[in-house]
Amino acid sequence: MKNFATLLAGSALAAFALTAPAQAATFGFSNISGGDTVGDGLNSYFSFDVTDAGSGKVDFKVSNTVPGSSSSSGAAIKQVAFSVNEAIVGSLLSSIQVINSSGVDFESSTQNLSQTNNLGSAWFGEDFGGKTDGGNRNSVQSGEFVTFKFNANYSNVLAALNTGNLRLGIHVGSLAAGASDSYVNGVPTPPPTPAPEPLTILGSLAALGLGATMRRRNQEA
Repeated sequence: MKNFATLLAGSALAAFALTAPAQAATFGFSNISGGDTVGDGLNSYFSFDVTDAGSGKVDFKVSNTVPGSSSSSGAAIKQVAFSVNEAIVGSLLSSIQVINSSGVDFESSTQNLSQTNNLGSAWFGEDFGGKTDGGNRNSVQSGEFVTFKFNANYSNVLAALNTGNLRLGIHVGSLAAGASDSYVNGVPTPPPTPAPEPLTILGSLAALGLGATMRRRNQEA
């Protein structure tokens, strides 16, 4: 029992190091006011996960979950655009890498995103992005996704998303009668916040173990 507190703290540190999950947050997309309305009922089927990939990298995984059995099952994401308010957050993102899931073929592109003229000053232009290469069959169809990896700080990215200084937009095609529609990200309520840094938590656990050890020594003195 003499070294129990020290052993407990050490075990907690080791367990945390082995099991601490990557930080992640999920965002949905909203319809663009004043834009096309043909796809307005589908916005909830498109989302993106923002993940701290470690080593100064952040992943944006954009997914399509339109039910395969629905009348809109052909709806496919054909473009993703990242818009950064650099006047406020500076060079938030850099060095884009596009990672395609099976069946998807996207390439890096800063093509203008349809309908963003309706967003006014809330859209800052297309700084990064990607679009399908080779037609609808290579788009992000139901059950598929595309990931964009950047050099970035996860906490700063999350803060920029929550304040509207970083926005994501998507263009979806193959809707009814060959129509298309665009969407921009919304912010969940309450907005996601980054978890404490692993080293901060480890430091707290270490301090806890040290405090327990000092109390034991004082009691023995």
